[in-house]
Amino acid sequence: MPVNHDVLFSDREYPTPPLQDADTWSSVFDEPLSTTAPVTPRIHQDSRNNIVLQRRPIPISTQDWISTNSPQLSPLTAEDFLSNVEQLEIHLVIDLSTLLGQSKNGNQYKVKVPGGETLFISLEYSNRWQRILFGSSRYYDIILKDASGEFSFCFIKNFSFGFLPGFLHKMIVKTNDFIGSIEQEYSLISQRFKIYNENREIICHIEGPNMCCCCIGKDISFHVLSADKSIKIASISHQWDQQLADNILLLTFSENINVRVKSILLGAAFLMVNFISIKYLSVLSQ
Repeated sequence: MPVNHDVLFSDREYPTPPLQDADTWSSVFDEPLSTTAPVTPRIHQDSRNNIVLQRRPIPISTQDWISTNSPQLSPLTAEDFLSNVEQLEIHLVIDLSTLLGQSKNGNQYKVKVPGGETLFISLEYSNRWQRILFGSSRYYDIILKDASGEFSFCFIKNFSFGFLPGFLHKMIVKTNDFIGSIEQEYSLISQRFKIYNENREIICHIEGPNMCCCCIGKDISFHVLSADKSIKIASISHQWDQQLADNILLLTFSENINVRVKSILLGAAFLMVNFISIKYLSVLSQ
């Protein structure tokens, strides 16, 4: 039976997000927003107070990018950014307002090509008291934008604990439309997830360490397996980058994996942040 994803998690109440301010977002990029057109994101909230965003195919200068040989990119969808990408790094961004406990929103992240350009920046929208009281169990929306300032993805996590049936972790992945979801399987000794496409078909599985979810260490890996679990198609790992002197979350894709699956796995990587502390300073954002 088709799932009505438009009504999922519809009871949230967030203030109107300050995404119209390009300076707020461009400060997270290594360079100013590289757009050849004015940045005016189309933003509104629907009758249920949900954040609704749409993107436009604004040309982006890519002369210094390593993920493409073209001097300019005009992506029709956010998934186009992932077509030639084999690896992605997710970095937590700590700014002054976060350190001072003045951030109204949750964590901020950069999504980068290793040694190269920043493809997306993200900002979490969640309730401050939920972050304080429930930590990684909280529900939240993560909005990703590209280098032109346009909306790219929305990741929507439910309220969950991860060890109670009925309260397992789940994340929905959207661009302009619903494209898939990541849903935890119940287990007391390991972290396992199923990944579904927009038609509610299982397209792959994620298997984590064989240990209690509350005892996971800082250096771990999640393996992404095909639908029949016969081959490994990707991995999500937490590791120390000696060059950056920082912890990163590394998402690695195998060859011939399509951009739709890459997009859902990017959402899965953000869900894995529930189990992997990218930086111990992340608690300061609460």
